[in-house]
Amino acid sequence: MGVRTEVKNIGSVRAIANAVTWEAKRQIKILESGDKVVNETRTWDRERACTASMREKESKQVSR
Repeated sequence: MGVRTEVKNIGSVRAIANAVTWEAKRQIKILESGDKVVNETRTWDRERACTASMREKESKQVSR
């Protein structure tokens, strides 16, 4: 919990809402399966209506 995932290439307000909804569901599935959400950058795939990994973040995110 508390790991940030950045989503890029979002072109509209509707796409932002769709990306947030997708990411919430994706991360819930990951956590419920016992895995950990990784700190990464993802891209919004408009055609498939989902996010895809671009790269992992190089440094750990520091909780504040």
